[in-house]
Amino acid sequence: MEATSASSSERGRDSTIILFYKYVLVPEPENQRKWQMEKLDRLNLTGRLRVSEEGINGSLYGKKENVEQYKKEMEESGTFSGIDWKHSAPTGDEDPFDGMQRIRVSREITGTGPMAEFKPTALGGQGGTHLTPKEFAKVVKKSLESDEYVVIDTRNHYETVVGKFRGAVDPKLRSFAQFPHWLEANYDKIKGKKVGLYCTGGIRCEKASAYVKSLGLANEVYQLKGGIHSYLEEFSPNAGRDKGVYVDYAKTEEEKDPENKNQEEEAEVKECLYDGINFQFDNR
Repeated sequence: MEATSASSSERGRDSTIILFYKYVLVPEPENQRKWQMEKLDRLNLTGRLRVSEEGINGSLYGKKENVEQYKKEMEESGTFSGIDWKHSAPTGDEDPFDGMQRIRVSREITGTGPMAEFKPTALGGQGGTHLTPKEFAKVVKKSLESDEYVVIDTRNHYETVVGKFRGAVDPKLRSFAQFPHWLEANYDKIKGKKVGLYCTGGIRCEKASAYVKSLGLANEVYQLKGGIHSYLEEFSPNAGRDKGVYVDYAKTEEEKDPENKNQEEEAEVKECLYDGINFQFDNR
């Protein structure tokens, strides 16, 4: 693990935060750590990175143009092309990482405890079906209407208390590694059901869904692609902080057909089904 300080000059409203991960084989994690540190130093980026033989996971902050250059170089590397980049606006002008650059080489790109042995789909495993935010919203809605479906929050309890999907089961985990133990005591929650799993950015569900599928109890296993972060990007640009609703303003007045009265109904309040806020980088 290496930590150094980066200059905090020239930071402000032209800055952004990116969150990302990718499961991919990385033969020499230590060489990758050095390659990443060179980029962070050169582009004056701060944040946290976790590198492993199974991939990379990180959150970085910096000037928008530098962040875009970082993304460009990652895409051109081949190994890290196709990353699902998530963006978040920083609060005010302060660096959320206090000028620190931390790159850690570890066994996993996120700690999963007993689930470490289960490979995500990207590495040849049998993970859950990835659903877009709109597709996952249908699963959440069905779980509220039918016992055939269940939605489970795989995050820690301190994250779920500030927001979660309506009707979702909260295992009240102190750490993600406890998820298998909780499930072993609650097989009835998933037996014979279609199970929807979600987390902050999607990474924890990659192995959690593979673990749930391995039990052979659920009829179907789904996971929210991009996690809550991507879901709220899709559903709540105008969301109430705790109301879990949004207004669809996708069409401008010029685009609306005044003779089609049904279009007014399309722009009315719709259910977001996520009540509260996302624990991480939610500026609503």
